[in-house]
Amino acid sequence: MGEILTGKRALSVAEVEAELDALALRYQLASGLGVNLLNALGGRVENLLDRLPMALRGQLAQGTSQALHLAMQAARQSRRVVPGQSPKVNRLVSTAMGAVGGAAGLPGALVELPATTAFLLRTIQDA
Repeated sequence: MGEILTGKRALSVAEVEAELDALALRYQLASGLGVNLLNALGGRVENLLDRLPMALRGQLAQGTSQALHLAMQAARQSRRVVPGQSPKVNRLVSTAMGAVGGAAGLPGALVELPATTAFLLRTIQDA
């Protein structure tokens, strides 16, 4: 697949089809039990949100937007204190943050989720 991105030579139709088949297979293998379970749970949560009164849904949307805005600001301002890290360090830190939040249960997740969101936004800004 790396050859496609380099532009060194033109690919034949058979080579392009082989690359597409490989990508399709990779996509199919990625959607295992865990992904299917998350999709099912996500659909149920969306259905519950649809049942809420319109005013409450608006407040939730506004609160979510405000929280993401604050997380983006925190990510931007953290550059003054913490220099950019390598992708490997970022992956380790985000994994550790998720593990700690998950181990602490719901109270930990309520603290960890905004922090991890800000961290991931910072990582995206560094990319």
